[in-house]
Amino acid sequence: MTRVKKILWNAAKGIGIATGGLMLLLFILPVVFPGTVAEQIKNWTNESIDGQLEFSQTRLSFFEHFPSLTLTLHNFSLTGAAPFSNDTLLAGKSLSFGINLSSLFGKTLEINTFYIDDAVINVQVDEKGQANYNVYKGSPDTDTAADSSDTRLRIAGIFSTVAS
Repeated sequence: MTRVKKILWNAAKGIGIATGGLMLLLFILPVVFPGTVAEQIKNWTNESIDGQLEFSQTRLSFFEHFPSLTLTLHNFSLTGAAPFSNDTLLAGKSLSFGINLSSLFGKTLEINTFYIDDAVINVQVDEKGQANYNVYKGSPDTDTAADSSDTRLRIAGIFSTVAS
């Protein structure tokens, strides 16, 4: 019976250490990577959209929209595409991106959800049919077949909370 107790005790210690290590990792990763992730988001947006994304600060957390690693841009605004480049398309209290953890260590950062809090959306279309929300540039290739098959933006979900 003593041998079984010893095996169970060692298994419990191993599970406890693994759980504690995982919890510690959940707290340490947001402290270590916020600048890296925020910089990748800025680079991606500058390369991928016609418009300007501005924000006051960023926060990286596992617990804001658990279990996603979430990058939150506080007090954000996004200007629209030409000819509405001086008008705000989207602005609000916070815009959060749910980030796929495995993509942090790869070539491209994968964002699978958006969370928008207390936002104002200003959709405009002129008489020529040009819309301010047409901000995604797409691939730099001129071949339309390559452009449509190599799109890097795939949205799995957009979530919004409405203030009461």
